[in-house]
Amino acid sequence: MRPDIIFISKEGKNIIKDRWVEGAPNLIVEIVSPASKEYWIVDPETKELVVLENDNGHFKLKCHGKKCKSSVLKDFSWGFKDD
Repeated sequence: MRPDIIFISKEGKNIIKDRWVEGAPNLIVEIVSPASKEYWIVDPETKELVVLENDNGHFKLKCHGKKCKSSVLKDFSWGFKDD
């Protein structure tokens, strides 16, 4: 999966290879489709999840924390272990 838009500063241009980016861009933009039912953001540094749920075309916060459960996939939950 590829993000819709990425931005890499001049200082970070060394991560740009011939056919890929090897490293983290300065900015990543994902354009969420109205057909998307759920959108998960995983932050491995803070070990937190953010789950947004599509409510008639508007994405609303469903979960923010160490572990979240999907409304779309039955019996699916995911998260980080407590330290």
